[in-house]
Amino acid sequence: MNNNKVYDLIGIGGGVFNLSLAVMLEEQGFENAIFFERNETIHWHPGLLLDTSELQVNFMKDLILPVSPTSKYTFINYLHHRNLLYQFLNRKTDTISRNQFQAYFRWVADMLPSLRMNSTVEQIRHDGELFIVTVNGEDYFAKDISIAAGIKSNVPECAKDVISDDVFHVTEFARRRDALAGQRVSVIGSGQSSAEVFADVFSQNHCKSIHWLGRRYSFAQLEDNCFVNEFYSPSFIKVFKGLTTDKKKDFIQRMEMSSDGINQGLLDNIYRSIFDRKFFTEHDCDYAIRPYHELQAIEKSGSAYVLTFKNLLQGDTYTLESDKVILATGFKSASWDLLQSLVSDEYQSVDELKISDDYELHWQHMGKNRIYVQNTSKMQLGLGDPNLSISAYRAAMIANSILKKPVFQTQPDTPLLGYM
Repeated sequence: MNNNKVYDLIGIGGGVFNLSLAVMLEEQGFENAIFFERNETIHWHPGLLLDTSELQVNFMKDLILPVSPTSKYTFINYLHHRNLLYQFLNRKTDTISRNQFQAYFRWVADMLPSLRMNSTVEQIRHDGELFIVTVNGEDYFAKDISIAAGIKSNVPECAKDVISDDVFHVTEFARRRDALAGQRVSVIGSGQSSAEVFADVFSQNHCKSIHWLGRRYSFAQLEDNCFVNEFYSPSFIKVFKGLTTDKKKDFIQRMEMSSDGINQGLLDNIYRSIFDRKFFTEHDCDYAIRPYHELQAIEKSGSAYVLTFKNLLQGDTYTLESDKVILATGFKSASWDLLQSLVSDEYQSVDELKISDDYELHWQHMGKNRIYVQNTSKMQLGLGDPNLSISAYRAAMIANSILKKPVFQTQPDTPLLGYM
């Protein structure tokens, strides 16, 4: 390949969001783009891809269907291609596993000539005329870039010094799962990931004890009713962008459980499992479930760890000894790490970013070279920014901007709520 070639677009990251953009450009015959993905194949939260992991959005919110329903790249066409559509419909449920969607993403990725796997983006520079993207030690040049670098683990400050094979983020769970046998396990977190890990470990019946603790007032279910889902529509994103910073913060806090809650079915299954185990079997695992308890410190003590918690309801503090600690403490966007070198003169933090309606970042060279951002700033773009619900819409806005014409329908909804 001639690395001196100038691409119209380089995509940093080949995960779900840039995959959606790559699909749309490919469908329109746009050939002067290349997308770099560091993994050798599409991995969608691999550390948490358990057999019981479920998708929290409707399966029709795939890479392209909301903006181009007749596309060959839809999830429905993937099922049709595999002769699975009738059996999929016969399941009589709208719920699907994350494994199914990962298989769909891989099927799409295999059809994209613009996608390069095993390609780690190490640096992005700008020479005044073009972007210079260093990939696996080689430089590539582009007029515009689309950054969707995925997510990285959010580790509490009090745990950073003790991260190890025994104290690890939930993204490491799948490969460290077998090492939990016979151990005292603590799961820290209040969201879907913590619930999935607790349910999996508890059902295996091979750990010595398991404690599940989170700082939220409750292990609350996902708010997923019809009206709440309106907040994950293109129309409401435009409303959110026009709010003041204080209003944005207040809205995100109030509606947190619409994105970070736990599937009700999973919560119900956990409760039933505990009931059955405690009262009707001989396998009464030592367990504790403690919402509204905040982790304050972790210290190594011999071969174990002493965890200090504050009971936020009662106000007292106490310690708990564990052999293994799983931190289901959320994620942060990784895109800011790559953006900083380009926009350090304009922005000091990711929350300051100014992003246009077509997801172009405001920066000193924006009239000449465009930076498109995806899953980068929830504070600027709302709860839907890291969510699959708006991925096709956002990619369509970017694709239309790149193609310089309204190829994809970007007004795909007619809101029913009075916010708009």
